[in-house]
Amino acid sequence: MEKKKELYVITGLSGAGKTLALGIFEDLGYFCIDNLPPLMLKMLPLLMNHPKINASRVALVIDIRARDMLETLKDNLNALVDEGVKSKLIFLEASEEELINRYRKTRRKHPLSNGVVSLREAIEKEGNALAPLREISDLVMDTTSMSPGELKNRITDLLGIKGKKRSALLNISIVSFGYKFGIPLDVDLVFDVRFLPNPFYVKDLERLTGKDEAVALYLEKFDITKKFIDTLFSLVDLVLPEYVREGKSYLTIAVGCTGGRHRAVYIAERLAKHIGELGFECIVRHRDIERSEL
Repeated sequence: MEKKKELYVITGLSGAGKTLALGIFEDLGYFCIDNLPPLMLKMLPLLMNHPKINASRVALVIDIRARDMLETLKDNLNALVDEGVKSKLIFLEASEEELINRYRKTRRKHPLSNGVVSLREAIEKEGNALAPLREISDLVMDTTSMSPGELKNRITDLLGIKGKKRSALLNISIVSFGYKFGIPLDVDLVFDVRFLPNPFYVKDLERLTGKDEAVALYLEKFDITKKFIDTLFSLVDLVLPEYVREGKSYLTIAVGCTGGRHRAVYIAERLAKHIGELGFECIVRHRDIERSEL
């Protein structure tokens, strides 16, 4: 069965958030292209139909950098319909004062600022040049007071993802580790479970791991294990929707015990199962489970 082809073209004022929007589409699994010349749109069907490239869903930015070629954008998009590719044009804008403020913060040069005109004049000139595109856009978004999370929510609403496929909004990784081997780098949340009873000191459990039922049964005998898991799940229930609301795309949770073989592995497995029940997908990796030193 042929995949449905989706094409979203992002345009609008420089500094209004086009790069951020493109990044959101990329996080959602779209094949993304920045600053595509409108004349090259006719090549998109070849890309989207290529058997070795997963590009049935494409998002791209076409803006004032295309200069005079922008005049051909509408005709080139209409030509794609005959190839079975329907597109949606998204126009991003913001107030003049907000755009000036953003440029002052980033210290980037406006595409139409040639050293002769002021930033305010360049913004006005760009607005006039893009006015015809704004008129034909399927959606106009004013990002003046939008946070990155709010922009992401608007885009996921547009795509019909919100409330249907939460795993598309937040990519979650869980890693168990042993403190004796060092804390993993580039993690967002770290939970130290060395306070839990250690199965390592139980003769029959020493060579097992937190994935074995005997280890799970041992840990679950203790009230502190249940209290901690209940508290951990409550925290996750609270923060994951907030991470989504704020626009966070990737979250890595690390769980550590002394050797990374028993307690951390058990808690990581329980946490992954709970997160799955919340509607998210996550990848679990037990970094130190096979370490020879116990």
